[in-house]
Amino acid sequence: MARTKKTTVVAVPNTTRPYNALFVTILAVSAAAAAWLMRIETGIKGIPVNFVENVEARVYPDGMPMRTRYTGIEAIDNGLLFLVAAFVAGPLAWDEGVRLHQLHFLVQFFAVIAVWNVEACRARHSWKLVSFTGLFVLFYQTIAGAAIIPLYYISFLLISKADAYYISGRSVSLPYARGLLLSISIGYLLPTLAMYFPGFSVATTQFLVFLWQPSPGFVNILLFTASLVLPATASRNEKTPDVKHLKRIYLAAGLVCAVNHFITLYVCATSTNPQLSFAYVFLPDRSLWTQSTTAGLHYIFQVDWWGCFLPTLLWAWISVSDVYRLLLGGANAGALIKWAVYILGLTVALGPGGMLAVVWSWREDRLVAIESGARAKPKTI
Repeated sequence: MARTKKTTVVAVPNTTRPYNALFVTILAVSAAAAAWLMRIETGIKGIPVNFVENVEARVYPDGMPMRTRYTGIEAIDNGLLFLVAAFVAGPLAWDEGVRLHQLHFLVQFFAVIAVWNVEACRARHSWKLVSFTGLFVLFYQTIAGAAIIPLYYISFLLISKADAYYISGRSVSLPYARGLLLSISIGYLLPTLAMYFPGFSVATTQFLVFLWQPSPGFVNILLFTASLVLPATASRNEKTPDVKHLKRIYLAAGLVCAVNHFITLYVCATSTNPQLSFAYVFLPDRSLWTQSTTAGLHYIFQVDWWGCFLPTLLWAWISVSDVYRLLLGGANAGALIKWAVYILGLTVALGPGGMLAVVWSWREDRLVAIESGARAKPKTI
């Protein structure tokens, strides 16, 4: 009699994530608060001062004329004038603190872009809202990151609230898994770093700022193209062939963010320039927001930084808690606090992007274990 192959049958739980409605509410409040602080209140109070007037006059605060042609389509170029003017103080080094803050913010976001695109490519997210990263990109680039990014996390929490969500569908198809790292590096990281590369003319720098605006969307185009040409086959001995490719993405994102974070903290700690102090770079100060157009924009970007990354910390903590709960059957208050401390510690050490990359690398192995039916105590982060 021929032997039948043993298969692991994973019991499908009928439980859901505790306090999911509370987490969704916190994220919704975060998005609403960001919209108020970044868009509504600043609009009422005319912050940043003279911003609209300068754009309409096609000149920067120092009198330098703006580049007015990007796509050749007047309606689009008129809108781009506002986006470029909002970012250009950092790339043109008009304020060293603004430049350092933008570099930290946008490079740390590399890990968020990486993780979002991994999640978009998972089998269980096919045609779910979180798979349409381009839609979120469109709105967070034009409205406010801190007002839109929590909405992505809300979508994720609603999709994953049932514990049965974790039982299957973790995998990423091999062409996508193989193409992700190159796509996010060329599509997002390269345009980000190019904006701040010294030596370019003012006109070229403005063009690079324009080119960065759709860069998260470039990732989608490159990834789709890569998926058409990269092989979909793997060794027969590999049960989860996508994992090694995903781990490389997390490693690369973690290293980039860690180096970026270390350099930022080192500059803040050692510089005697008051614009490069930790407080000036990271902490919003309403007493400064009317001093200049650049100061007002800096305040808005600082609020954006906190409004993007604090919800990201919450999302990471919830994701770790889910894994522990499914592997162990529950978690007490002490464990929840311990994981929060780990995540805060990783954030301080590696930056919020570095933290997310480490957590997602750790999580990937546990997702494999959950799908295989394992119920062993996981190692700490």
